[in-house]
Amino acid sequence: MRTKNPGLMPWQQEKNHELPVGSGTFGLLLFFVSLSVLFVSAVIGVVVVKLQFPDPEFPVRFPGVGWQGSTVCLILVSALVHAAVRAVQVDEERRFRVLLLGSLLAACGYLVFQTIFWNALFAQSDALARSVESGFYALAMLTALHALHVLGGMTFHGLVLFRAARRRYWSLQHGEVRALGLYWHFIDGVWLILLGFLVWLAR
Repeated sequence: MRTKNPGLMPWQQEKNHELPVGSGTFGLLLFFVSLSVLFVSAVIGVVVVKLQFPDPEFPVRFPGVGWQGSTVCLILVSALVHAAVRAVQVDEERRFRVLLLGSLLAACGYLVFQTIFWNALFAQSDALARSVESGFYALAMLTALHALHVLGGMTFHGLVLFRAARRRYWSLQHGEVRALGLYWHFIDGVWLILLGFLVWLAR
């Protein structure tokens, strides 16, 4: 019969819930591949339209506001989640939860700055009233697609934070936290690449 070590914290007593190192990583990588194919397919479609209509009569200009704050917030999310993973690996429980909460707030900041970005985009009424040649639909589709995956990440993030508040994670049991970190790093990288592409598209 398995005995509990009295020197461990209460949430560390449940050894039966431990998962092998790397559990879920393969599924997460498959998700990343699928998501990458989706974004690449969308980008290829946009490039084809752009090449067909290199100089639209009413082009959409890349908004000068919103994207800076969005970029800073996503980088901050990625950095804070990475620090949270390091904290849980050494059982710094309080610091771990604070970093998780801070990173979720930074993700909320991203959505705020994206709203500013979209408002500036929709202010270009002349171009928006035109056909696909304007480039608006491409900008809207790609940024909306990314924002939806940010919302999905925030949902998962909220679940991890809830479980962290209930002391479900520690140094030998934090696979979900690692998965969350990988997800945000991926979303961060996609945004940086997407940002460069959008600047080219609306130049």
